[in-house]
Amino acid sequence: MKVLELDDYKDFDLAPYIDKAHMFIDSGLKRDEGVLVVCTAGISRSASIVISYLIKTHKLTYDKAYETVKKARVYIKPNEGFERFLR
Repeated sequence: MKVLELDDYKDFDLAPYIDKAHMFIDSGLKRDEGVLVVCTAGISRSASIVISYLIKTHKLTYDKAYETVKKARVYIKPNEGFERFLR
């Protein structure tokens, strides 16, 4: 289990947390384990981490990564600061 303390406001800097999150996700996937990325509401923070992972590892655009995550969880909406960072 990995816990990252992320605040869901538009001026919060995600950058220091991205590599830690990606390493954790990669580690679980390489061991053929499921990886669950969650936050309080499952709308902004967790979606942003998964979108960032898809952008980095699968070289997707923000829009394509967003659509991919949206198919798995329809209620996502990264806050405007997270979206700006990810784009």
